[in-house]
Amino acid sequence: MFLLIVGIFILLHSTDGAPCATGTYDLYANQSVCVPCGPGQISNTTGSSSCINCDPGKFAASSGQSLCSPCPPGKYANQSGSSYCLDCASGYYSNISQSSSCVECPVGYYTPNTTSCLPCSPGTYNPSSRASQCTECLIGFYTSNSGQSQCAACPINTTTGAVSSTSCDILCNTISLVMITNGLGGPCFNVSQIVNSTYYYFVPIPTPTPTPTPESLPDSVNPNLVPMIVVPIAFILVAYLLYACYTSYHYSSRLGYL
Repeated sequence: MFLLIVGIFILLHSTDGAPCATGTYDLYANQSVCVPCGPGQISNTTGSSSCINCDPGKFAASSGQSLCSPCPPGKYANQSGSSYCLDCASGYYSNISQSSSCVECPVGYYTPNTTSCLPCSPGTYNPSSRASQCTECLIGFYTSNSGQSQCAACPINTTTGAVSSTSCDILCNTISLVMITNGLGGPCFNVSQIVNSTYYYFVPIPTPTPTPTPESLPDSVNPNLVPMIVVPIAFILVAYLLYACYTSYHYSSRLGYL
């Protein structure tokens, strides 16, 4: 097909001694048989005897071009004579035009698209390069600055209380450690304690038992029932003492002691 186009172009563009126009070249020296430059090549002067390849970072999409076009941001051409540009691969970017290669997005950063590489925001991190998104810091970890490759562990007896936190602002009341897989305790991590890649966290101190009130006491010890128990007992004791005194007096008088 290309040869057919060239043949037709030659028939229509024989110049009878005139120099070949830009975008074409003289197939035979000084014969004015002008042929269009192919894709990826250009001729930017009249009377050219040959075409030149587009430089890396540029391309010529069709034949007969007098100028190479720069690859737009997000694309590149790593070889000369390119007829098209390539997209940057995932994790790589190009934020300028006319790129011959794409740049690797480093750790702590991510590529939301092929034209930019942005730092991970506080509360997130990225431990590897060429990432398309950042990872949230887990509970008990935080980052206060952007562009971090890892999250920092909260100090002992503190936690974040939520993922993607920028500080450790929750204090923990703690008494012991249990494995997180047990499903016990609260969300307060002690991230300095790591055994076989298993995170441990603190069990909160149990809520103190409240002091009993008269309303909360059982009926057997309810203060409202004390008079009902004490008064009859006291009456019985007094009656017994009076009876004992009377009996002693009566017995003594019969014996003539009184």
